Amino acid sequence: MVVFTKYDQLIRSKKAELQGDNKSLNSEELDKRGKVESQKVLDVCVQSLESAIGRMDAEMQTKTQMPPWVKISSMVSLSVLISVDLSLVYPGYNADIAFLVDATGDLVREKLEGDAADSAWLMWTIAQRASLPLKIEACVA
Repeated sequence: MVVFTKYDQLIRSKKAELQGDNKSLNSEELDKRGKVESQKVLDVCVQSLESAIGRMDAEMQTKTQMPPWVKISSMVSLSVLISVDLSLVYPGYNADIAFLVDATGDLVREKLEGDAADSAWLMWTIAQRASLPLKIEACVA
């Protein structure tokens, strides 16, 4: 799992650049263009990651699948994979956290086998706080 952190800070910095270049932009247009510019930067980062994986595969003569990735806001601590409190996430980034929670749960199940996978998934799911449906599923299980 690849986590691009501080995505909200990237958006704010792009908005500041745009505002400095064009002081006549209204708030709505500034938000829209800041997100577009930030997405372009993120796309370059993802392409760079894909390229690095391709070079690694060529050197090792393997075929590695591109890992799942997600962008999140900067308020989330490093314990994000264990426990996520949505009150610590900047508004507008909750969907990113939900994707991270779901993808991490899937990886736990996929990478471990048998009872170990079920136990690890169950403990991880109960500990996280970002996805109530997933937590309910784990409690029922």
